[in-house]
Amino acid sequence: MIFFIESDTVDISNYTIKDIPGSTGRLDVISRCVLAALMNDDGFDISSEIWVFLKKYGTFIFNPKKLIYEIFPKNELQFTDYFVKAIKSYYSIKELNNNPLSGVAYIDQDMNASLSNLMRDGYRAHALMEKGINIMEGMNNSTSPQKMVFIIGNQMGISHRFEAHLSEKIKVISLGLKSYLASSVIRLIKIIIYHDT
Repeated sequence: MIFFIESDTVDISNYTIKDIPGSTGRLDVISRCVLAALMNDDGFDISSEIWVFLKKYGTFIFNPKKLIYEIFPKNELQFTDYFVKAIKSYYSIKELNNNPLSGVAYIDQDMNASLSNLMRDGYRAHALMEKGINIMEGMNNSTSPQKMVFIIGNQMGISHRFEAHLSEKIKVISLGLKSYLASSVIRLIKIIIYHDT
């Protein structure tokens, strides 16, 4: 399964490791989501990947099959520091050689285009919103988990420019009326999917 998360606010121009939330436009939220998507109790969750759409920097695809677990930064502080370095030097293979995130792919493609391409390849899209239908009712049981995309909103929800594209092809689903952190939403979806398959 693939998770999509986007941010209009991430800005690393004043980054300091001493104040990650305040100096990065909440890159810490993105970091927690990446770790939630990729990690299990005993290693990488190789059935899950996450695409991070940063308005100012482009799109980063985290596929655990392209990463090395032994050197992967497994806590939020270390991960964020390496991710900032990767964002700054994604165009330079030489600079990324010593970065454990060097296996992260960079594409110059926004969420709408990426989603359209995946849906053409047979993926089913689900947007997580509080006003959606119950997740168990909204998911098509005939769809393999490997062919599911889950679009996770940030603290502002799904961006307005994307919300305009919601249609019958994109199921709007909900985990209930309770608000969850985006990283918790990812963990809950993984629990539900794995329990249901």
